[in-house]
Amino acid sequence: MENISIIDFPKTELHLLAKWRSDPKVNIFLRQGNRTLSEIDRWYNDYFSGEKNKLFSINMDNRPIGYFTIEHIDSINKNCEFGIVIGESPLHKRGIGSTAITLMLNQAFASMEMHRVYGVIQAGNIASIKCFLKVGFIFEGRHRESRLINNEFRDILYYSILKHEWDKNIK
Repeated sequence: MENISIIDFPKTELHLLAKWRSDPKVNIFLRQGNRTLSEIDRWYNDYFSGEKNKLFSINMDNRPIGYFTIEHIDSINKNCEFGIVIGESPLHKRGIGSTAITLMLNQAFASMEMHRVYGVIQAGNIASIKCFLKVGFIFEGRHRESRLINNEFRDILYYSILKHEWDKNIK
């Protein structure tokens, strides 16, 4: 496996977010919007400027290949949402996503002292589902036809992992 690392997303690389979010092979299961550089810049400055949402760069051999979000950070109830996008489509289905999630789970449970981490995945996104299951997430439930994408209502699936489950998995 290549050298995968995760760093704070550099503002100088925002053009990559616009590129990835505009690629139909990448954005098929993403929330709509935030595709132009000005939209990405506004999203970065507004949404990721506080303590509740964080944006990271997934790097392979020190080169950005995707991004990772930790959102809705709730320090009182000790939970947060993970989101992951491998932006370079030729790198899909190579295990990079599960490696990145593993790195971020270590951070969420150790440094951030989270108790529960969850993922919200659009039904049909088999690659993401497999990725989250591979590292120990458990299916929690389905919100039926809760998201309108390209004039079609789609189900949203919820997966989570608890700290004690993660601790048991890594031993």
